[in-house]
Amino acid sequence: MLKIGLTGLPALTFDMTNSIKNPGDVLIRYLNNARWGAGLSNAVLDVNSITSTANTAMKGYANELVSYTNNAGASATHPRWEINGYISTFEDCLTNIQKICQASATFFFVLIQSKVNSKLYLTTKSIYIRTNR
Repeated sequence: MLKIGLTGLPALTFDMTNSIKNPGDVLIRYLNNARWGAGLSNAVLDVNSITSTANTAMKGYANELVSYTNNAGASATHPRWEINGYISTFEDCLTNIQKICQASATFFFVLIQSKVNSKLYLTTKSIYIRTNR
């Protein structure tokens, strides 16, 4: 039943729980998901550079433990990077990919080889074209 005089929605709050915190896992899931992500196949991605546990891959680098001193003055460790937020499906895919990468101090680029042997590199900070001659 519609109430007369209703002019807006009340304040809404919600709790969100997600077990995926590693930026490499978050990125690959976003890249693969056709419903709310980019919908890309692993065949067109360098999956190893995203999900490998080596410290040269996004996942491995993010999982490296860094030391810090906690509030009690004791030494502790924590993974270098974690994602604890949400992605807006109202943003375009590139913007969301940039946000995931920026939140973990990494970058993402797309390499496209065309018939004229030009390569387009797309990074989170710039777009530039290099032509092989």
